[in-house]
Amino acid sequence: MKNKLNKNKRDSISAKTKEDRFAKNQPSKPKSILKSGNPETNFNKIGSGMGSNGQVWLYGIHTVKAALSNPNRKKYRLLINETSTHLLSINKQQIPTEFVPRHKIDSILPSDSVHQGIALLVAPLKYKTLDYIYKITDENALIVILDQISDPRNIGAILRSASAFNVTCAIIPNKYTPEMTPTLAKSASGALDQIPIVNTNNISRAIDALKRTEFWVMGLDSGSKQVLSETNISGKIALVLGAEGSGLRRLTKEKCDFLINIPVNPRIGSLNVSASAAIAFYAISNIHKT
Repeated sequence: MKNKLNKNKRDSISAKTKEDRFAKNQPSKPKSILKSGNPETNFNKIGSGMGSNGQVWLYGIHTVKAALSNPNRKKYRLLINETSTHLLSINKQQIPTEFVPRHKIDSILPSDSVHQGIALLVAPLKYKTLDYIYKITDENALIVILDQISDPRNIGAILRSASAFNVTCAIIPNKYTPEMTPTLAKSASGALDQIPIVNTNNISRAIDALKRTEFWVMGLDSGSKQVLSETNISGKIALVLGAEGSGLRRLTKEKCDFLINIPVNPRIGSLNVSASAAIAFYAISNIHKT
């Protein structure tokens, strides 16, 4: 009986010794990796693209390049993928630059971000006040008004088209408009730093102000019988775009000088608001050329 107890004890000690030896032979993990709060090493957590104090991480070559070229944009840090050193050439202002692994950039941005190996930490731009429209002297000015459009990608795409067709500025309401997030900025492809944005508490008052400065205000409405391409108009124009799905609000429609539509094949039903905006900008730019 005694020998059997001693054998069990020997087996227990032997097993424990093997475990200790196995543990000693394993490579130890660096302590910094184990600290979940360490921003330099915690690469597994996907970020929001937002920095501290309201700062924003912009990403993508065109978006970052436009921000770097904007003297009114405050910049803090530039991250470049360590295998994409050629991107340093767009940093004309010598913003502090860090060459980092690709997963470091992945870790600070939303999971679906196509950052092209570059990200820039910036402060949000300040909106213009409604007084800005009284300073517009161009007789062929075009302003776009976003009436409660809520999808960041749609807003970004509209601003991108606005920049392409030389729109003077965009007017957005305080309410129901999303923040200028990294996703919105990427969709705008640099237009956030190229198009002045006026922020207003009340779209109706903004329309009244535009009329006082001799703007024609026309709303894009699929129910209108007036076709955009057949509209006989010239001078300063403000184009009002309604929310996805619901379109222009009743009061906004009533405030417009007239409503226009873009005819499409009935099998499609309607175009996305950003696609409609691009067509309208092109049509209006042609009107201004004649």
